Amino acid sequence: MNLLLNFMIKVIEPMSISFPSEVNNPLETARLFLKGDLSAKEYDQACNLCWEYIDNRNAIRIFNEEDILLARLGISLLSANKDLHEAGEKLDWFFQVLDYLNVDTSCAEELMTNYFSFRSDPNHLG
Repeated sequence: MNLLLNFMIKVIEPMSISFPSEVNNPLETARLFLKGDLSAKEYDQACNLCWEYIDNRNAIRIFNEEDILLARLGISLLSANKDLHEAGEKLDWFFQVLDYLNVDTSCAEELMTNYFSFRSDPNHLG
């Protein structure tokens, strides 16, 4: 879902996040995917890399270590185009991960309201 992925990118870009080197850079991967410079298979492989990072550290239940949370944030970015019927849950999880990272999400929540309502406005011609 490009709309959801674009939104997540807009939220994360100004944060100057440094992902663990083992997961490469999910933000850049997502950008390349949206531009069409990366195949769906490569996009999925990047998501799997984030899952492997968590699994290899037996960290599936860990929500207080920054590197694990950043891998989870990467998963949010790299799974945004899957299971579109779960877009609301994906967005909720995205905000939860940001909360775990102690990111002030008030600006992101305001952006979300404006971003999605603007695009669903039937009077909007864009």
